[in-house]
Amino acid sequence: MAVVEPGDHVIAEWPTYASLYEIPRTLGAEVEYWELREGLRLLGEALAEFDR
Repeated sequence: MAVVEPGDHVIAEWPTYASLYEIPRTLGAEVEYWELREGLRLLGEALAEFDR
């Protein structure tokens, strides 16, 4: 089971089911949206946009 706490950083696919980003937001996490775009990109390259 995953645990999300206030202040955590969550990356959620967009568009997706609302509960996948609303539940972490409600629990106090900072939610960033990963907008799905046309074209093939490796997961690591796509997530690098959110590197902190």
